[in-house]
Amino acid sequence: MLVEVKRKLAHGEFGPWCEANCSFTDRHARRYMAVAEAKRTRMSDFNYCESIADVLALGKPKPEPTPVHRAATLDDLRRVERLRALRDNPAASQGERERLDQQHLR
Repeated sequence: MLVEVKRKLAHGEFGPWCEANCSFTDRHARRYMAVAEAKRTRMSDFNYCESIADVLALGKPKPEPTPVHRAATLDDLRRVERLRALRDNPAASQGERERLDQQHLR
């Protein structure tokens, strides 16, 4: 019913209509309409939702997980020291430097 009423009303009239005819705000009405739309178009996903927040999140991209930063370990510090020693050693071959660089990237 809300979707039909909103469709018939001109732009900007839905909020006042909700105030006059509903016991909830137009914001809640929009959420109810989003739930109805999700149920209509994504029934299989809708059935797995456990809350209205889950339903409202349907179709929205999932947030990127924040990368976990870890403190340097003793192994990390040893690798850095080896890289520095190799960099400063004029007798080190290019192959040794590249191999150590590849180990460092892991």
